[in-house]
Amino acid sequence: MNAQGKVTWKSSNKSVAAVKNGKVTAKKKGTAKITATVRGKKLTCKVTVKAKTGKETGAKAKYSGSYLKVGTDIPAGTYVLMAKGKDLSTYTISKDADGQSTVSSGSFFGNMYMKLTKGQYLNMESCYTVPEKQAKPDTKKSGVFKVGKDVTAGTHKLVSTAVAGGEGRYHVYSSLNALMTDEVEIGDMKEIEGSMSVTLKKGQYLQTIDCRFE
Repeated sequence: MNAQGKVTWKSSNKSVAAVKNGKVTAKKKGTAKITATVRGKKLTCKVTVKAKTGKETGAKAKYSGSYLKVGTDIPAGTYVLMAKGKDLSTYTISKDADGQSTVSSGSFFGNMYMKLTKGQYLNMESCYTVPEKQAKPDTKKSGVFKVGKDVTAGTHKLVSTAVAGGEGRYHVYSSLNALMTDEVEIGDMKEIEGSMSVTLKKGQYLQTIDCRFE
């Protein structure tokens, strides 16, 4: 407002929208009436504050793309990579935007857990990622499963889903760090012909290929 004389500002609901020297600050979802008074005359306007959405509220966030900077493009934290199809997906976590200084990298079917630290860069191919709390990996398909979250601790039966002549495979990692840093090739994983029992402890991570929980 451009007027001569002192302007007095007032909000009808300061918990929704506050006003100072003509500047309105949103506080929370709701409506408020902002009133400006000058020389006995009043002008009012209605302000509607909408709820934050997407990444800002922790509502369902989804990230994809090349070399996302942690802390800028994606918050630091623990995430689950989700394959976009049945083909092999890959990821790389590096210290630089060129991907030359690799912290962790790998390929997977289904899904994969990872931890991101501020300043790192994440590159994804044929996959996207969501926060750990939001993810619900399918234990009927190949993937990586956190014991105590996706599956319970105890003894489970794994059944091979490989085509005739093939074998299902699995590997148990002691921790998330081991999952991200241990170089375990498919040939190093235990084979499953038919079915096999496996005992899991809380905090471990189980990776499966061509097998499922029964």
